[in-house]
Amino acid sequence: MIERAVEDWLTSASERDFQVPFAQMLFAKGHRILLVSKHRPLEEGKDLVTIDPDGQCCAYQLKAGDINVSRWRTIQGELNDLIELPVNHPSVARDCSHKAYLVTNGEISDEVRHRIDLINDRNQALQRPVPPLGVVARGDMVRDFIDSHGEYLPSGVHDSHEFLGLYLSEGRSSFPKERFCNFLQNDLLRDEDGGFGKTIRAMTSAVLLTSYIAGAFQRANNHYALFEAWTCLLAQLAGYATKNRLRLETWKPSYDLVLDQAVGSLVALRAEALERSDLLEEPIIVDGGPVYRVRTTIVLGAVAALENYLLVNEPPESMVEGSLALYLRHHDHLWLWGESSAPFFFALVKFLEAAEHKELADALLRTVTEGVVRSNSPLSDAGLPSPYFSPQDILDQQLGSEDGEIAHYEFSGQSYSLESLIHMLARRGHREALAALWPSISHIAFAELVPDDEGNVFSWRTPGGVNRGTLPEPTQSWNALVDRAHNAVSCISASLCDYRWLFHFLILVYPHRFTPAISGLLDGVNS
Repeated sequence: MIERAVEDWLTSASERDFQVPFAQMLFAKGHRILLVSKHRPLEEGKDLVTIDPDGQCCAYQLKAGDINVSRWRTIQGELNDLIELPVNHPSVARDCSHKAYLVTNGEISDEVRHRIDLINDRNQALQRPVPPLGVVARGDMVRDFIDSHGEYLPSGVHDSHEFLGLYLSEGRSSFPKERFCNFLQNDLLRDEDGGFGKTIRAMTSAVLLTSYIAGAFQRANNHYALFEAWTCLLAQLAGYATKNRLRLETWKPSYDLVLDQAVGSLVALRAEALERSDLLEEPIIVDGGPVYRVRTTIVLGAVAALENYLLVNEPPESMVEGSLALYLRHHDHLWLWGESSAPFFFALVKFLEAAEHKELADALLRTVTEGVVRSNSPLSDAGLPSPYFSPQDILDQQLGSEDGEIAHYEFSGQSYSLESLIHMLARRGHREALAALWPSISHIAFAELVPDDEGNVFSWRTPGGVNRGTLPEPTQSWNALVDRAHNAVSCISASLCDYRWLFHFLILVYPHRFTPAISGLLDGVNS
């Protein structure tokens, strides 16, 4: 049954959809990944470039669908570039020969295979210094994918049921984060030290399974759900690697492949948002109100997080002016629905600062902090729900769902996000604003769950740890507060600091990981 699902997914996948799992499969076979196409000009017919276990350079052109004679004529120019132009990469000498492969998730007709044989024979007879063109079709890929799972392919009744439940998800809905993370952590990425080979095989299986599960969301162009899927996967892989004492550099090809998928999902979200005059969704007659405000906050925060990443890592891909215009057009609809919204505001503050709009950033940071203080004071009966309550939970309550009862008074007198926000203000020198708020702040306990193992910071739920609650002093030394804000990151190990850009996205998907230490780490990324 799982094999049928793999073939079904692959048949309907676009070339971008199967590019990452194909690259991950090659990595598991011992290839060193040099290039994964971002589908831009000047890539000279090469969507993927690797060095195989024998040290030979390999170049791949990926195509979706069947390749018949008519289709062959439309892609022959790219294939000529694939075999005739040398690989242009710093790790490959310009005069180095390479293997060339046409890869498709469809079938290659007999007529096309015959033409490929004729071309290869002719080039050999003429002693042309070009590689023969090899082919990889759907059947080959299905077998390779199944083999890559090894013992980690879901086979038991429970594992298969969980996988198929996720695989059959409604693509237009929210991504089932908790169920997905539990599936990976409990059924696949278990805490076992089976050596490097088994660890990489388990990671490969997780990447492939996520690709299959993401298929419905890809077909629905549900960009934010895809971002959540790839970010959840990356977190689970990081936690698994940490618990197995695997350094990032040893599995970085997988890390980069998955991170690129998460970033690409946000790039697609940004493109769609910039094309539209509003953020309404069909059916429009039932959209608006709190639903629209939640969507606006998520979209603007996610685009801001994307820009924060691109400005540091891929500046040519950033679109600061467009994203700023998007914010200015829709910022009136932002909503502090609960503490799970705090990471989105954090991303927006960082973006506005990077876009050189410090006044807007400062105003937004003060407004959010004041909103948390006002809502979560001990006398409030409308406390902001903790970050463990999702936007959907809040909307269910707002819209009168029977499952939407939230006792807001239970959250009064404590906050999970307030200390992080206070540290941000302190690092920016907002002494007067904090002085005015401190009489109220001093009555609100700073809440935080401290995991018992650093690898568990990547888990959806931490199996062990300490719930810490700290009540601020009635009076606070400014210098001591600034020192504490600047030193908040000191409790994060060097190995976790390697994942700072994962945390940059993870706090949007796991808002309960928006802690003083992690926010402090991220607050210094762009400085």
